[in-house]
Amino acid sequence: MSQGLIWLSVAAVFTLPTALVLYVIFRNHRAADLYYQGLYHSLEQERLGKLLKEQGVSLDHYVRSNSSTEVFNAIKRCRGCVQQDQCDRHLEQHRQDLPADCENRESIARANTLVEQPA
Repeated sequence: MSQGLIWLSVAAVFTLPTALVLYVIFRNHRAADLYYQGLYHSLEQERLGKLLKEQGVSLDHYVRSNSSTEVFNAIKRCRGCVQQDQCDRHLEQHRQDLPADCENRESIARANTLVEQPA
């Protein structure tokens, strides 16, 4: 066997697994981006998304800085809120504060704090 063929075999043994690992990493990164985009668009359609925007919080930042479970729970709290009419009036007035009885007050305040901190 020639020495060139041996080196080619060694290179193939090390290159193929590396290429497969890189492929998996990039594929998973793309899948995560698609998931977060879907979560972003869901949040954008909700009252919570409108409240976050009024507070100056980027929805993309909110989605990526919280677990998806936390985001879904916040949406669920907002949907089940008994103060929805008050919240809608609050949003129509474009007020910078949160409604007094907002069940997501802590979540929104935490997101707002994360935005205000210097990078």
